[in-house]
Amino acid sequence: GGGGTSRIQLGQDDINIAAGTINVRSKSQTSDDPILSFTDRQMTVGASVLQAKGPLGVQLEGPVEASTVRSPPNEQLDLVAPSGRLNIMGSERVDIEAGFLGSVGITSFGDITLQSTNGSIVLNAKDVVMQGLPVSAPLAEGKLWPEVYEVCACYSGKLFLAPGGGNGCHVDTSAVCQ
Repeated sequence: GGGGTSRIQLGQDDINIAAGTINVRSKSQTSDDPILSFTDRQMTVGASVLQAKGPLGVQLEGPVEASTVRSPPNEQLDLVAPSGRLNIMGSERVDIEAGFLGSVGITSFGDITLQSTNGSIVLNAKDVVMQGLPVSAPLAEGKLWPEVYEVCACYSGKLFLAPGGGNGCHVDTSAVCQ
């Protein structure tokens, strides 16, 4: 009880319901909890699975809160921001895992920035592979070891390879750092 009256209006193409709270229950359900309940401020779906189908998927305005977002079995999960930014934030931590047999890929048309404002960036792997690093020209003829390179860093932080042998990282004279 409030002091209002609920109304149901059946039209030719629509049904209008005016009530403080609307609850929908299934005939076969065993609990008293509604499978759908809404007021003018909140809608609650109590079904075990909420499924929305459409050619464009589900479009929501405003923030979405969920403890888990999961794809159906054997299908991939896409989080897409077609014309803006996609932010994944956690107040304590954000984990991206690919399970026992999977891998994680990050691809960008522009730069990819890893930044820690108050900690370290740790690369912990059996192998760390950096492909496509530029190679500086040797200062003298010949290399001590033909397949060995040194990883060098310019003052700007840009990495490059220099011929191995212990003295190839000349960041002052390397054309890569200019």
